Amino acid sequence: MTSILKPKVYMKSTCPFCFKFLLFLSEAGLLEQFEIISADGNDDAEMDKYREFLQEETGQAASFPTVEIAPGEYLADSDVLIDYFAAKHEIDKTSLQTLAYYLQGPFKAQISLFKENRALKEQLGS
Repeated sequence: MTSILKPKVYMKSTCPFCFKFLLFLSEAGLLEQFEIISADGNDDAEMDKYREFLQEETGQAASFPTVEIAPGEYLADSDVLIDYFAAKHEIDKTSLQTLAYYLQGPFKAQISLFKENRALKEQLGS
């Protein structure tokens, strides 16, 4: 009997990019085919373990979401992941109305606030 490994999705609960990918998986009917790993941790030290693990495995700074698509093979960036799995499962992304709504409304607003917050932190030297 051959066991099929589920791709592992490393995500943070407060990450709008993670939510976008999770929404895609859910609306596309793929969610049960993935193992979701919450990289939030209970404290900074636990969160750092996830960051260090992903950096070691990918050779790049950790970003979320990141998916281990095969043993030792990783992809990151929500848009890249959505394109990859949509193509792999022959899903027309334009048919996913909830994802489209999120991208045009809440996601757009969150990204705008994220950029504004980052600019303010840079101004303050934080």
